[in-house]
Amino acid sequence: TIEPTELGKNGVKNPIVIFGPGAGAWPAIYQTLLNHIATHGFVVVAYNSTPQGPELTTAIDWIVSQSTQQGSIYFGTVDTTKIAAAGQSAGSLAVFNIANDKRLTTTLHINGGTFAPHTGVMNLVKPAQFICGDETDASSGGDIARPNCDVDFQLATTPVWNGGVIGATHTTVIDNPLTPTDGGISPQMTQFLAATAAWLRWQLAGDLTMKSWFVGASCGFCLEATAWTVQQKNLQ
Repeated sequence: TIEPTELGKNGVKNPIVIFGPGAGAWPAIYQTLLNHIATHGFVVVAYNSTPQGPELTTAIDWIVSQSTQQGSIYFGTVDTTKIAAAGQSAGSLAVFNIANDKRLTTTLHINGGTFAPHTGVMNLVKPAQFICGDETDASSGGDIARPNCDVDFQLATTPVWNGGVIGATHTTVIDNPLTPTDGGISPQMTQFLAATAAWLRWQLAGDLTMKSWFVGASCGFCLEATAWTVQQKNLQ
Protein backbone atom coordinates (compact mmCIF):
# COMPACT_ATOMS: atom_id res chain seq x y z
CA THR A 1 0.00 0.00 0.00
CA ILE A 2 0.97 3.63 -0.56
CA GLU A 3 -0.67 6.35 1.49
CA PRO A 4 -0.78 10.14 1.48
CA THR A 5 1.45 11.82 4.05
CA GLU A 6 -1.50 12.14 6.44
CA LEU A 7 -4.50 9.82 6.41
CA GLY A 8 -7.92 11.23 7.19
CA LYS A 9 -6.58 14.79 7.32
CA ASN A 10 -9.08 17.20 8.87
CA GLY A 11 -11.55 14.35 9.12
CA VAL A 12 -11.77 13.89 5.33
CA LYS A 13 -11.61 10.22 4.39
CA ASN A 14 -9.23 9.20 1.60
CA PRO A 15 -10.62 7.53 -1.54
CA ILE A 16 -9.09 4.22 -2.58
CA VAL A 17 -7.33 3.06 -5.76
CA ILE A 18 -6.74 -0.65 -6.38
CA PHE A 19 -3.96 -1.22 -8.92
CA GLY A 20 -2.96 -4.27 -10.96
CA PRO A 21 0.43 -4.48 -12.75
CA GLY A 22 0.98 -5.94 -16.19
CA ALA A 23 1.94 -9.54 -16.96
CA GLY A 24 5.19 -10.51 -15.28
CA ALA A 25 5.33 -7.12 -13.57
CA TRP A 26 5.01 -6.09 -9.93
CA PRO A 27 3.97 -2.93 -8.06
CA ALA A 28 7.51 -1.70 -7.32
CA ILE A 29 8.18 -0.83 -10.97
CA TYR A 30 5.21 1.55 -11.03
CA GLN A 31 6.41 3.68 -8.12
CA THR A 32 6.42 6.96 -10.07
CA LEU A 33 2.78 6.49 -11.06
CA LEU A 34 1.55 5.11 -7.74
CA ASN A 35 3.39 7.64 -5.61
CA HIS A 36 1.99 10.43 -7.76
CA ILE A 37 -1.55 9.15 -7.25
CA ALA A 38 -1.01 8.94 -3.49
CA THR A 39 0.20 12.56 -3.32
CA HIS A 40 -3.24 13.60 -4.54
CA GLY A 41 -4.86 12.11 -1.46
CA PHE A 42 -5.60 8.54 -2.55
CA VAL A 43 -4.74 5.33 -0.73
CA VAL A 44 -3.24 2.92 -3.27
CA VAL A 45 -3.45 -0.84 -2.82
CA ALA A 46 -1.25 -2.47 -5.46
CA TYR A 47 -1.48 -6.20 -6.06
CA ASN A 48 0.31 -8.74 -8.24
CA SER A 49 -2.71 -9.38 -10.43
CA THR A 50 -3.56 -11.74 -13.27
CA PRO A 51 -5.74 -10.95 -16.29
CA GLN A 52 -8.58 -12.74 -14.50
CA GLY A 53 -8.69 -10.20 -11.67
CA PRO A 54 -9.37 -12.18 -8.43
CA GLU A 55 -6.48 -10.47 -6.66
CA LEU A 56 -8.07 -7.10 -7.30
CA THR A 57 -11.31 -8.26 -5.72
CA THR A 58 -9.31 -9.61 -2.78
CA ALA A 59 -7.61 -6.23 -2.44
CA ILE A 60 -10.98 -4.47 -2.29
CA ASP A 61 -12.19 -6.97 0.32
CA TRP A 62 -9.04 -6.36 2.38
CA ILE A 63 -9.11 -2.56 2.44
CA VAL A 64 -12.84 -2.55 3.20
CA SER A 65 -12.27 -4.89 6.15
CA GLN A 66 -9.35 -2.78 7.35
CA SER A 67 -11.56 0.31 7.38
CA THR A 68 -13.65 -1.19 10.18
CA GLN A 69 -10.86 -2.86 12.16
CA GLN A 70 -9.78 -0.92 15.22
CA GLY A 71 -6.02 -0.58 15.38
CA SER A 72 -5.67 -0.46 11.60
CA ILE A 73 -4.28 2.76 10.12
CA TYR A 74 -7.24 2.62 7.73
CA PHE A 75 -9.85 2.51 10.50
CA GLY A 76 -12.12 5.47 9.86
CA THR A 77 -9.65 7.09 7.46
CA VAL A 78 -10.57 5.64 4.04
CA ASP A 79 -13.73 6.18 2.02
CA THR A 80 -15.01 2.76 1.00
CA THR A 81 -17.79 4.39 -1.04
CA LYS A 82 -15.16 5.82 -3.40
CA ILE A 83 -13.06 3.04 -4.91
CA ALA A 84 -11.34 2.93 -8.30
CA ALA A 85 -9.78 -0.10 -9.95
CA ALA A 86 -6.84 0.62 -12.24
CA GLY A 87 -4.39 -1.54 -14.15
CA GLN A 88 -1.70 -1.50 -16.80
CA SER A 89 -1.59 -3.97 -19.72
CA ALA A 90 -2.71 -7.35 -18.34
CA GLY A 91 -3.66 -5.49 -15.18
CA SER A 92 -6.12 -3.51 -17.28
CA LEU A 93 -7.65 -6.76 -18.53
CA ALA A 94 -8.09 -7.79 -14.90
CA VAL A 95 -9.90 -4.52 -14.24
CA PHE A 96 -12.27 -5.16 -17.15
CA ASN A 97 -13.10 -8.52 -15.61
CA ILE A 98 -14.13 -7.00 -12.27
CA ALA A 99 -15.50 -3.71 -13.62
CA ASN A 100 -19.06 -4.65 -12.67
CA ASP A 101 -18.19 -4.91 -8.97
CA LYS A 102 -20.81 -2.71 -7.32
CA ARG A 103 -18.23 -1.22 -4.95
CA LEU A 104 -16.38 0.53 -7.77
CA THR A 105 -16.92 4.18 -8.65
CA THR A 106 -14.70 4.21 -11.76
CA THR A 107 -12.09 2.16 -13.61
CA LEU A 108 -8.81 3.15 -15.29
CA HIS A 109 -7.31 1.12 -18.14
CA ILE A 110 -3.68 1.89 -19.03
CA ASN A 111 -2.15 0.27 -22.16
CA GLY A 112 -4.70 -2.52 -21.92
CA GLY A 113 -7.58 -2.99 -24.36
CA THR A 114 -9.53 -6.25 -24.37
CA PHE A 115 -9.00 -8.96 -26.99
CA ALA A 116 -11.57 -10.07 -29.59
CA PRO A 117 -14.47 -10.59 -29.24
CA HIS A 118 -14.09 -7.79 -26.63
CA THR A 119 -16.83 -9.13 -24.36
CA GLY A 120 -15.03 -7.71 -21.31
CA VAL A 121 -16.13 -4.22 -22.34
CA MET A 122 -19.67 -5.20 -21.43
CA ASN A 123 -18.62 -5.37 -17.78
CA LEU A 124 -18.18 -1.60 -17.73
CA VAL A 125 -21.00 -0.03 -15.74
CA LYS A 126 -19.27 3.07 -14.34
CA PRO A 127 -17.26 5.87 -16.00
CA ALA A 128 -13.96 4.60 -17.39
CA GLN A 129 -10.69 6.15 -18.47
CA PHE A 130 -8.63 4.54 -21.24
CA ILE A 131 -5.05 5.71 -21.80
CA CYS A 132 -2.85 4.06 -24.40
CA GLY A 133 0.29 5.00 -26.25
CA ASP A 134 0.88 5.99 -29.83
CA GLU A 135 -1.09 4.35 -32.61
CA THR A 136 2.17 3.64 -34.42
CA ASP A 137 2.86 -0.08 -34.80
CA ALA A 138 4.50 -1.50 -31.67
CA SER A 139 7.54 -2.62 -33.67
CA SER A 140 8.11 1.07 -34.43
CA GLY A 141 7.87 2.15 -30.83
CA GLY A 142 4.11 2.44 -30.44
CA ASP A 143 1.65 0.70 -28.13
CA ILE A 144 0.57 -2.80 -29.11
CA ALA A 145 -2.62 -2.31 -27.08
CA ARG A 146 -3.74 0.87 -28.87
CA PRO A 147 -5.95 -0.80 -31.53
CA ASN A 148 -7.81 -2.72 -28.85
CA CYS A 149 -8.22 0.45 -26.75
CA ASP A 150 -9.92 2.12 -29.70
CA VAL A 151 -12.21 -0.87 -30.36
CA ASP A 152 -13.18 -0.94 -26.67
CA PHE A 153 -14.05 2.75 -26.84
CA GLN A 154 -16.35 2.16 -29.80
CA LEU A 155 -18.09 -0.75 -28.06
CA ALA A 156 -18.46 0.81 -24.62
CA THR A 157 -21.89 2.09 -23.59
CA THR A 158 -20.83 3.84 -20.39
CA PRO A 159 -19.10 7.24 -20.07
CA VAL A 160 -15.55 6.78 -21.39
CA TRP A 161 -12.58 9.05 -21.97
CA ASN A 162 -10.08 7.54 -24.40
CA GLY A 163 -6.71 9.30 -24.52
CA GLY A 164 -3.73 8.42 -26.69
CA VAL A 165 -0.38 9.79 -25.57
CA ILE A 166 1.58 10.74 -28.69
CA GLY A 167 5.05 9.22 -28.68
CA ALA A 168 4.30 6.82 -25.82
CA THR A 169 4.97 3.09 -25.97
CA HIS A 170 3.32 0.15 -24.24
CA THR A 171 5.70 0.52 -21.29
CA THR A 172 6.14 4.28 -20.94
CA VAL A 173 4.35 4.28 -17.58
CA ILE A 174 6.73 1.67 -16.15
CA ASP A 175 9.81 2.95 -14.31
CA ASN A 176 12.97 2.09 -16.22
CA PRO A 177 16.20 3.18 -14.55
CA LEU A 178 18.17 1.67 -17.43
CA THR A 179 16.99 4.43 -19.76
CA PRO A 180 16.82 7.59 -17.64
CA THR A 181 15.65 10.85 -19.16
CA ASP A 182 16.37 14.42 -18.19
CA GLY A 183 14.77 14.88 -14.79
CA GLY A 184 13.98 11.18 -14.62
CA ILE A 185 10.49 11.48 -16.15
CA SER A 186 9.76 11.61 -19.89
CA PRO A 187 7.25 14.09 -21.32
CA GLN A 188 5.01 11.15 -22.18
CA MET A 189 5.13 9.82 -18.61
CA THR A 190 4.19 13.30 -17.39
CA GLN A 191 1.02 13.09 -19.48
CA PHE A 192 0.07 9.73 -17.97
CA LEU A 193 0.59 11.14 -14.46
CA ALA A 194 -1.45 14.27 -15.15
CA ALA A 195 -4.39 12.46 -16.73
CA THR A 196 -4.70 9.66 -14.17
CA ALA A 197 -4.51 12.03 -11.19
CA ALA A 198 -6.97 14.49 -12.74
CA TRP A 199 -9.45 11.72 -13.56
CA LEU A 200 -9.28 10.32 -10.02
CA ARG A 201 -9.68 13.76 -8.49
CA TRP A 202 -12.81 14.29 -10.60
CA GLN A 203 -14.37 10.85 -10.32
CA LEU A 204 -13.35 9.83 -6.79
CA ALA A 205 -12.75 13.08 -4.92
CA GLY A 206 -15.50 15.13 -6.57
CA ASP A 207 -13.10 17.86 -7.70
CA LEU A 208 -15.18 19.51 -10.43
CA THR A 209 -12.29 21.76 -11.43
CA MET A 210 -10.82 18.66 -13.10
CA LYS A 211 -13.90 18.03 -15.25
CA SER A 212 -12.91 20.63 -17.83
CA TRP A 213 -9.78 18.63 -18.63
CA PHE A 214 -11.93 15.81 -20.03
CA VAL A 215 -15.34 17.06 -21.21
CA GLY A 216 -16.16 18.90 -24.42
CA ALA A 217 -14.34 19.77 -27.63
CA SER A 218 -12.20 22.31 -25.80
CA CYS A 219 -11.24 20.01 -22.93
CA GLY A 220 -7.82 20.68 -21.45
CA PHE A 221 -6.20 17.54 -22.80
CA CYS A 222 -7.98 18.00 -26.16
CA LEU A 223 -6.23 21.34 -26.60
CA GLU A 224 -2.82 19.74 -26.08
CA ALA A 225 -2.84 18.46 -29.64
CA THR A 226 0.89 17.78 -29.77
CA ALA A 227 0.64 15.48 -26.76
CA TRP A 228 -2.77 13.80 -27.02
CA THR A 229 -5.38 12.32 -29.30
CA VAL A 230 -8.71 12.31 -27.46
CA GLN A 231 -12.09 10.62 -27.83
CA GLN A 232 -15.03 11.09 -25.47
CA LYS A 233 -18.28 9.23 -25.01
CA ASN A 234 -21.28 9.98 -22.77
CA LEU A 235 -19.28 12.28 -20.49
CA GLN A 236 -21.20 15.09 -18.80
